[in-house]
Amino acid sequence: MNTKQRVILLLSLTIFAEKTIADQYKCPFSALNQTIDWKRFSKLKTTWYEVLTIPMLLEPMDCWDWSDFVPLEGGEFTTKIHQNLKSGNGGEYIIDFHMKPNADGSYTLVEKEGSRSKIANTTRSALSHIQDKESIEDMVAVTEGFVLLKWYFMTDYENYLIVGACGPGFHYQSFAKFRKQRPNFVDVVNTWNRFSALGESPNVALRRKCIKRKHN
Repeated sequence: MNTKQRVILLLSLTIFAEKTIADQYKCPFSALNQTIDWKRFSKLKTTWYEVLTIPMLLEPMDCWDWSDFVPLEGGEFTTKIHQNLKSGNGGEYIIDFHMKPNADGSYTLVEKEGSRSKIANTTRSALSHIQDKESIEDMVAVTEGFVLLKWYFMTDYENYLIVGACGPGFHYQSFAKFRKQRPNFVDVVNTWNRFSALGESPNVALRRKCIKRKHN
């Protein structure tokens, strides 16, 4: 199996849900099509902590927090992705993202020279505590595959940011992030209601280890 085939296989197994979980999540998934005012959003100046996945992940992943949104011309923006070990004991590793909008309302990651290798090296550092080198390279392949995805966003400009990822032939996966690492019940329910308003009944999974971890 070549590298490209390996990346596609790992994306299907690790990031996206199986068909048997929820057929309504098959990509492309355009319901997450909110036009976000990134200038307004960037003024919140906060870290968005990972709390929920929709639907449940097949495999556990580290906690991914987003911060430092900077609006650019043409609807583009940059942000920092904080890759935290879900145990909370391995420190924090930062990946810089640069997103550009597509005509269908989604976003794609701007691939710059050396960006894949930088993401790969950051992921290797974040997972250096794992003894299984093959597992590390599997996750590296997944994060390198971020450039293959279409990304979607929803927010209420106050409490939550929903980040969705989708790839052709795969299933939609979203991650609900909150201004509080331990949001209250009402905030969590509001994200479910956001999907419900779109005619969806999402299978929401609480990222318990992300909520309980000690944030650096």
